[in-house]
Amino acid sequence: MFNKKEFHHIYPKAHLTRVRTTDEINSLANICMLAAVENRAVSDSDPSDYLPRLISEHPDDAPAVFASNLLPSPTEHDYSSLSYTEFLRLRSEIVHARMKHLCYGNNP
Repeated sequence: MFNKKEFHHIYPKAHLTRVRTTDEINSLANICMLAAVENRAVSDSDPSDYLPRLISEHPDDAPAVFASNLLPSPTEHDYSSLSYTEFLRLRSEIVHARMKHLCYGNNP
């Protein structure tokens, strides 16, 4: 079904297992919602391949799409070499900042 949304591991579980990274595979910072058809297309791809390809295919839209999904900016970070550990750290900071804003507004 085209419109069905699914949970998606941004760094796919199979990929992380292949590269022998087992820490925090199911971290909330590694999860996003994605249309089922897109989730299947990504499958177990290496994010250092599929994310830069998507960014280059949609250069004008990528920054807004990444921001709306609370992902590190593709204009500030090189996804072809971004480590999983660094990705988790960056995304956790973005999610934390959004949560603080939702809870407290502009007040710290």
